[in-house]
Amino acid sequence: ISYASIRNATIGLNVDSVGLDGDAPLLLSNVKIEHISKQGLVAQASSIIAHNSLFADAGSASVALTYGGHYEFYHCTIANFFNWGKYRSIPALLLSNYYFNKDNKPEIRDMEEALFSNCIIWGSNTNELGLDFEPKVKERNDKEEKNEFLLNYRFENSLLRTSLSE
Repeated sequence: ISYASIRNATIGLNVDSVGLDGDAPLLLSNVKIEHISKQGLVAQASSIIAHNSLFADAGSASVALTYGGHYEFYHCTIANFFNWGKYRSIPALLLSNYYFNKDNKPEIRDMEEALFSNCIIWGSNTNELGLDFEPKVKERNDKEEKNEFLLNYRFENSLLRTSLSE
């Protein structure tokens, strides 16, 4: 998707892993997704490469990368100054590696990569970066054991508004 403007929607763009070939990421170039009542970009276990794009002003997260996946953002702005009569508690950027299935149990996938290079992540909240990760748990002989999982996220030459100290 190139040179597109998505505005005034409930959800700007919803990307899922269904039918996705591992070698075919969604390419976003010079895209504006703004003034959205819920999430601007929602991605679930998918693959996205974005260049020079704007994700701004959503009632929830401007960008929500959930259930793991592979993401690369270059020269992008993820901003959220949403102020349409209600308080926004969700940060502008949300990274997560799980969701709850119909039995209310977490389904976890690897966050293969979430790279933000030369990006701005900013907004009206004190913390505009949300990291919500669950460890994988294996059941073995009626015991639960934590298992290693892939969790790669990086911010290179980027400006972030966050209260996280770790």
